Amino acid sequence: MAKLKKTDEFQERIGIQIDHAKARLMELKARAREVRLDARKDYDRGILALEKKQRELKAHLGEWKKAGEAAGLDLKKKIEKSARDLKKAVESSFERKK
Repeated sequence: MAKLKKTDEFQERIGIQIDHAKARLMELKARAREVRLDARKDYDRGILALEKKQRELKAHLGEWKKAGEAAGLDLKKKIEKSARDLKKAVESSFERKK
């Protein structure tokens, strides 16, 4: 099996984080269907904000891929921070909605 380059490893790691966030968001959506209509509005607002963060992270990752490893070091740090923020926000929302 071929050894992955650092850029490939980074992209894979961020892709996995995006997939986990997406799965948790799907769970939140399922829970949102079970709550009363007034509480559902809170879920929906939170979910929309989290989905926006997820889309932004994915866009940043696409920019990083185009910029290349050396040119995109600042962008890489921004992506990593966005990934951490997204994970933290999704988990926080998930815990509050239990």
